[in-house]
Amino acid sequence: MNDDHASKPRDGRHAARWAAVAVLAAFLPVLAQTWPFDRFSTVLWLVSMPLCVLGFAMLAKELAARWSSRANQD
Repeated sequence: MNDDHASKPRDGRHAARWAAVAVLAAFLPVLAQTWPFDRFSTVLWLVSMPLCVLGFAMLAKELAARWSSRANQD
């Protein structure tokens, strides 16, 4: 592969962001049970699962890309 198409190495910030999205989405049902958010409890419950799945899927994608870029550097 020539240098024009070489991908730059991945840093951990992308993976950390998606991990944070997944963890925060996992806490949305807990927040839905507290009194300040009781008006939005249904929305928080419905949004939590897709965000959690998205966060973990993107985290897996970032980690796979990071491991792939490390393997290419060797």
